[in-house]
Amino acid sequence: MSETTTTVDSPGTPADADRSAQRVLVLAPFGQDAAAVRQTLAAANLDSVVCVDADELCEEIVRGAAAVVITEEAIDDERRQRISATLADEPAWSDLPLLIMTSHVRPDGDHWRVLQGIRGTTYLVVLQRPLDSATLVSAVRVAVDARRRQYQMRDELAARQQAEALLRENMGFVEKILVSSLNGLYIYDLEEGLNVFVNPTYASLTGYSLDELRAMSGDEFFALFHVQDQPRIAAHLQALRKAADGEIHEIEYRFRCKGGDWRWYLSRDGAFSRADDGSVRQIIGSFLDLTERKHVERALSAANETLEARVAERAAVSEQRARDLQRLAAQLSEAEHRERQRLAMLLHDDLQQLLLGAKLRLPVLVEGPQQEIEQNVDKIDQLLGECLRTSRNLTYELSPPVLQQGTLAEVIEWLGAWFYDKHNLKVAVNVATSLPPVPEHLRVFLFQAVRELLLNVIKHAGRMEARLELSFHSGALSVQVEDDGGEFEPDCVATRIQQPEGFGLFNIQQRLEALQGRLEIKKGRLGGGCFRMIIPVEEVTEVSTGSSESEVTESAFNGKPDNEPGDIRLLVVDDHQVVREGLAQLLNRQQGLVVVGLAGDGAQAIQQVETLHPDAIVMDIEMPNMNGIEATRQIKQRHASTVVVGLTLHEQGAALRGMFDAGVDDCVSKHAAAKDIIAAIRRTCRRDSGPS
Repeated sequence: MSETTTTVDSPGTPADADRSAQRVLVLAPFGQDAAAVRQTLAAANLDSVVCVDADELCEEIVRGAAAVVITEEAIDDERRQRISATLADEPAWSDLPLLIMTSHVRPDGDHWRVLQGIRGTTYLVVLQRPLDSATLVSAVRVAVDARRRQYQMRDELAARQQAEALLRENMGFVEKILVSSLNGLYIYDLEEGLNVFVNPTYASLTGYSLDELRAMSGDEFFALFHVQDQPRIAAHLQALRKAADGEIHEIEYRFRCKGGDWRWYLSRDGAFSRADDGSVRQIIGSFLDLTERKHVERALSAANETLEARVAERAAVSEQRARDLQRLAAQLSEAEHRERQRLAMLLHDDLQQLLLGAKLRLPVLVEGPQQEIEQNVDKIDQLLGECLRTSRNLTYELSPPVLQQGTLAEVIEWLGAWFYDKHNLKVAVNVATSLPPVPEHLRVFLFQAVRELLLNVIKHAGRMEARLELSFHSGALSVQVEDDGGEFEPDCVATRIQQPEGFGLFNIQQRLEALQGRLEIKKGRLGGGCFRMIIPVEEVTEVSTGSSESEVTESAFNGKPDNEPGDIRLLVVDDHQVVREGLAQLLNRQQGLVVVGLAGDGAQAIQQVETLHPDAIVMDIEMPNMNGIEATRQIKQRHASTVVVGLTLHEQGAALRGMFDAGVDDCVSKHAAAKDIIAAIRRTCRRDSGPS
């Protein structure tokens, strides 16, 4: 290992170099020479590094050094060749000073032959021993100053090369602009009335060669402008004589090209040089061919006239549609009001009454006999379970979890089962095996549309049976709802949609048109209604709505203060703080269980596992940022022995299947009793650890 002495910079060290390039390397492996040299240099405020052998010396030279001090006995032919090879690889500007401490100065001696054989540097100083400190410090300072000047020379060379490269780059950049610009560039002399410079693009846009343009006189060149535009051109040039620096003047005009055809151009001109009186003598400008744009403008003008006629034809239709939308908006407002009333009644008559019943029993928990307390605890648990079931049913009605987590096929299958459970409508569901991925907005629309069509079956079909089919053909999704009712008249339904009395079918048709789809209405095989929605989905991909950053933070959790060996160490993961804390308190009260940490989402759970190494994890499935499925998958890949118990509000569906696919050991419903959750954790941990 190298032994380094670090001191403050001395006036002789190169202040502009790296710290590693300011060091004095010392190779004196025998006796006390190395320690003496290092102590002497340190007293003189010089940085030094003591190397144990020639290999380390060569490595330190590559890192950077100001000078090298070597004792004669440290060098033989092999080490000399190694040091010479290292010095030869230094940059061309480098001439690293070598100070050799020797007791033999005879030119015919072996030591002298070895020292003289060092190559790669012209700065070789022989210091005869015994050597006093002042001589050594003086020689080293001279060497360091010489090295500093080498670094200065290096920096000056680098700066000069950089400046030359920048100049070449700028010159090449300007030349490239002039030669390859897509616009015509020119310098026009107002006194001479001719162009003193034009670029190749100018020539290609007009058809004239560069020599022809340079040879044109002022009158000859001015005659190339259209006679109707010449007065404006003259006024434009006159205004430019008084233009301020940075002021730009624009003009459009017609110009006769070499082939004789007239083309439109746009010129943008500004001052380039001035006469002695301060007026503009030469202007610099660019011009662009506008001919095609002029043709497009004329075509647009004609198209606008046609468009105005079409707008007039559709005005009546638009006005009628506006009246329909006004009426439907009022109906929608009434429907929203009725739905709010229904939800308010549900909350008041069911959820609030259950919560009130639980609240009224809370005082008994702190007073009264133990048996009565236990009975009230059980009753409160039942009431809260009813609250959870009520809220879960409400959640399913407003936005079922399958809508966010399931595929379109799973959404359609869930709807068929839900209508049977909720309305006793038997729905035969037929879903194709191969379907493309569908984005969330389309999945939500189809969910709402199919629900509306099935509700119409209940209202109008007369029979509580229907068929629901989902397929994909020729780049389009097809969703068909058919009932077994009779006397269905498709034409009458189509007419009612055009003059809507309700909101459902009209809304479905409008949404389908916005999605480039269509609604087909016909009589079914058994005489009932058959509604088929067709939507193109050729380039549809799933859209991720997850966030890339965690929005939930969790402070450190200390767990039980009296942890015992053999306790099951738990990590609780849930995005709701009240649930996390409630679970932690519940579990910490159990014998043999201890909560060692809390996490608010999947990403935090992964971090906590790496830090705390828990025996088991109680993992919520539905969380923001990273859900429990992805977190479980990553944790199981890294820590296969860690037990994961899933915790969910939903006892079936895609989320639960995804959790088991990710490797979860067991899943428990949040609606389960506390004792069931605890029993599941104990059972899973015992099963994972095997028989004791």
